[in-house]
Amino acid sequence: MIIDKLENVKQYSFKYEGIYKAFEFLRHTDLINLGEGKHDIDNDDLFALVNTSNTTEIAGRYPEAHKKYIDVQYIVSGEELFGYAPYNNQKIQKEYFEARDIFFCFAETTFVKLEKCMFAIVFPGDLHLPGIKFKVISKVKKIVVKVKI
Repeated sequence: MIIDKLENVKQYSFKYEGIYKAFEFLRHTDLINLGEGKHDIDNDDLFALVNTSNTTEIAGRYPEAHKKYIDVQYIVSGEELFGYAPYNNQKIQKEYFEARDIFFCFAETTFVKLEKCMFAIVFPGDLHLPGIKFKVISKVKKIVVKVKI
């Protein structure tokens, strides 16, 4: 997992070309006015999911992971706590759902605060728990660019 600000992305080198394309999309799109829902960039190989929602309490939430896609999660507005744990054969909470490329595990996570203009890159095998309230429940507009591996 990588966490940083969009302005620093040029410092990184990535194995997957799709990550570069994801950042090009984020840097050259009017993200404030980008509508909710799915936005195709390169068919199923690269697409963006735009969502505005309130952060939540941690109670009843479990870390998720993916098998086919890298997430580039970008905060357009608001702030959230973002949990992380490496996948290490933790007990499965909810089995893999292929249509959404997601499964959930029981795991303790370490949290970092993400705020406007910050991103997190989450690779397959990275358990993550996004959307947790920081001090108070707040509205967050987030874009998740899905990069097929």
